[in-house]
Amino acid sequence: MKKFLQPEKSVLRCGECGGEICRGESYWQVNGAAVCAACLPQFARAELEPFRRVRGEETAF
Repeated sequence: MKKFLQPEKSVLRCGECGGEICRGESYWQVNGAAVCAACLPQFARAELEPFRRVRGEETAF
């Protein structure tokens, strides 16, 4: 049985910049939000900030 591609009914937007994510473009689905490739580095840096350390300034846990 053949499947025919249906036109997209809604626009997918990046949760960071608000830009449209077009068909065929990569994006990351994180905690219910879509993040485009251009915003991924900034998004990842912000998400991982609690785990950032500065060499020589570590504290004992």
